[in-house]
Amino acid sequence: GGCYGRKVRKSSIAKHQRAGAGSPLSIAIGRELRRQRRARGLTQASLGAPLTRGFISAVERGKTVPSIPALALLADRLDLPLDVFFLAVKLDMTVLYNPHDERRPNPPPRRRR
Repeated sequence: GGCYGRKVRKSSIAKHQRAGAGSPLSIAIGRELRRQRRARGLTQASLGAPLTRGFISAVERGKTVPSIPALALLADRLDLPLDVFFLAVKLDMTVLYNPHDERRPNPPPRRRR
């Protein structure tokens, strides 16, 4: 399992990578990775080693979120700065206000007489 070609036991990292799958971030990173790879005429297999072709495919489809070291390796192989993957992300940063969510201040302590 994992993103490397050798056998690695399942870890919490793999769980977190799957947990972010399908998010706007993972989809945008995957699309940008595919666009940059294709622009250079590279295959998933030639881009990846030691990352597996299956891992590259899962990232490109937004099915897994790459770790920062894995993304840094891919950026290096593509001769790109790491932030190019994050510049492609357009997240909705709207904050919704609900007055019922506000915490009420605690009343002042009672004085004993």
